[in-house]
Amino acid sequence: MKRWLALFGLMAAMLVARSAQATCYVAFIHGYQTSNLMPSASSDAARRAYWQNSANTAYSDFVHYASEAASCVTLVVGYDGSQAFWDNTAAGAASDQINNFISANAIPDGQLIIVGHSMGGLVTRWLLNNGVAGSAYYNYQGHNYARVVQATRYAITVATPHLGAAPADAIYGSSDTLCGNFVGDIAGLLGQRNPATQYMTRWNDEYASANGSWYGDAGRFRRIYTIATRRWDSSSGTYSNWEDTGLSAIWDCIGFVGHWYNFHGDTAGDGLVTERSGMMQFERTGNNTGASGYRSWNTGSWVQGARSDWAHMDHNHNQVRYDAQSLSVNYQSWSGSAWTSAATSYWPGSFIRAYGLNLPN
Repeated sequence: MKRWLALFGLMAAMLVARSAQATCYVAFIHGYQTSNLMPSASSDAARRAYWQNSANTAYSDFVHYASEAASCVTLVVGYDGSQAFWDNTAAGAASDQINNFISANAIPDGQLIIVGHSMGGLVTRWLLNNGVAGSAYYNYQGHNYARVVQATRYAITVATPHLGAAPADAIYGSSDTLCGNFVGDIAGLLGQRNPATQYMTRWNDEYASANGSWYGDAGRFRRIYTIATRRWDSSSGTYSNWEDTGLSAIWDCIGFVGHWYNFHGDTAGDGLVTERSGMMQFERTGNNTGASGYRSWNTGSWVQGARSDWAHMDHNHNQVRYDAQSLSVNYQSWSGSAWTSAATSYWPGSFIRAYGLNLPN
């Protein structure tokens, strides 16, 4: 009898531990990659490596800090990052994996958090916009976006080109500078002209984000919290490397440092994406057609749909997805009834772990 009671007690304790373990569910969606990181062509370790800083293994990876340390169940999504974000092999593949994740873990409605870096944020935004009944591309190409929306609590996008990226313009000869177009021609010859970069040009994303356009933001009711980035170097000698040097050169060549300010009134960015694009604010002012032939589709406005400009980090585009260095962060914290602004220093993943797992809907 004592043996049965002891066994029953052990089973009860295991059930309690199991129910307490899954406090949250997080899906990570990587950014632009010319290599194929779809599950059929890669391992979980290969997809997870995207979020790790291989140069310094002393630090745990972004996924660990952001979720596992908080006892969350995690999914590291893989998709073909050379295709347009809305494609069957991009958003469609991400939707299928997230749906399988929902089923395998019996995730309750409104309990999933999605974290997307760079282009992964565009994939996330497309899923959440077009899983709403009445959207122009509802459950696009037969994928169950609606179930993803139903399970999602909110999403966090990190350094995402919501209004496009100027380097993508350069690849297609639409840079604001001759240097940008020259470097863009070389990048195009090296294989950077593909559907992914085509749909990250500023023209495409600004037009698609305008009120009533094909992005369909206005119907989104699952909130997107943006983390915008605003340095093209790591601001520290410890991690200053070829990546900092390369992104700084791109920033200067395409015109961000001086020309960009004069032409657009905005210099802050991470080497690939401007701060305003990362926080869903249109960059162009007035009706300036300028050297590139662009015009403002919706001057100075914010992207429609549920959204919050949440955090701004002083880091470059790639390193912000690692937990390799503490960052200067300005952010808004939720007190339970209102947002208050604050400034601190945090590792990117631990910042999301500390605050992003408890944001309001």
